[in-house]
Amino acid sequence: LLPGVEVSTRDGHLLAYGVAEAPPRHRDLETTADWVRDHGGEPVIAHPFRWRHGAGGRLTAVAHVAGIEVRNAHNSAAANRRAEEWAELRHLAARGGSDVHVLADVGRAVTVFPDPVAGVDDLLEAIRTGRTRAAGASMSFGGRLGLLVSNGAKFVARGLRPV
Repeated sequence: LLPGVEVSTRDGHLLAYGVAEAPPRHRDLETTADWVRDHGGEPVIAHPFRWRHGAGGRLTAVAHVAGIEVRNAHNSAAANRRAEEWAELRHLAARGGSDVHVLADVGRAVTVFPDPVAGVDDLLEAIRTGRTRAAGASMSFGGRLGLLVSNGAKFVARGLRPV
């Protein structure tokens, strides 16, 4: 397993792999990505073209990141396709993730490491050097709609406060 955390930046979500602690939240994407690198990890932009929590407007920050999540099991096929095209044009590591909210979603989207890996250092090196690819499913329209309703109900129950 690769240790990591998804962190909210002012510009969208960022995945921080290989760090022992979570980066400070709500800083700009570039500062957060630099913090991850300074702490021995590799930063990856999460679900960049998701309408909420995507960093699509800040993708000029690619000089600060190792890769982009191009296959997210909770994204639409169109959002995943756009992320994949964007990553290919910029020669960034392609990463996949299930974005698990329920146990049944584990493994719906994954990062594939074509070369043999013996541990966390090998995984981080593969991300750093772009030797990864993404595989797995996108979420259907019905699945996205159900998730939107569920998340909306939770937001209302929290008194309209974000997580």
